[in-house]
Amino acid sequence: MSINASWKRRTMLAVACGVAITASPLAAQVPPAPPVPGKLKTNSYTPGAKKKYAPVISTKTKEKVHQLVDQIYESEVELSVQQRHSKILKMKMDVFRVAIADPSKIEVVAFGSQEVEVIGKETGTTTMTLWLGDEANPQILSVQVKVEGDNSIEDLRRMEYGEFQKMINEFFPNSKIQLIPFADKLIVRGQARDEQEAVQIITIIRARSGSGGGGQGGGMGGGSLFADGIA
Repeated sequence: MSINASWKRRTMLAVACGVAITASPLAAQVPPAPPVPGKLKTNSYTPGAKKKYAPVISTKTKEKVHQLVDQIYESEVELSVQQRHSKILKMKMDVFRVAIADPSKIEVVAFGSQEVEVIGKETGTTTMTLWLGDEANPQILSVQVKVEGDNSIEDLRRMEYGEFQKMINEFFPNSKIQLIPFADKLIVRGQARDEQEAVQIITIIRARSGSGGGGQGGGMGGGSLFADGIA
């Protein structure tokens, strides 16, 4: 065999071996090794994420709280009442004390010793705590009271002021106003022909809404925009 033939044969074997190695898919299909028992999966850290840390309470503070605080009462039941409406709670034990977290939200009226009326004043949420039974060994009930808006009253106000707005615009055709009831106030917007007509419109609106005060109209000249503010 010549040297060239021997070299050519070795080259063909090397190429054949290389093809056999690279074409085999077995190495890529080998399943991954199972997890080692006893190891926990760790979560990856996201840069910029805020970590939550529990407050550290010293042993001395824990002992002090244990000595001074017997029990902490949280809201145990929820009660909903509409604004300007009320609900009466008839208890099975005498009520000798009532506490309200935010008196601007609700008012409590007692009827006898076992009936309590809860009146919704302003929308929002507050807590009412009742002490019942024996004053020496009372039962304490904490109630979360949610005051919801009375949609029927708001709808009625919008309808009434809508008719009033239409009447004023017909009475003063050269002016254009808009009446917007909001909570317990009335917002007035629009344009008046001149200062005199603007004053007349504001006077009529205040007389209708029963307000002697309220905000002032802004720049009552012709084409001026009324400022928000009729109380």
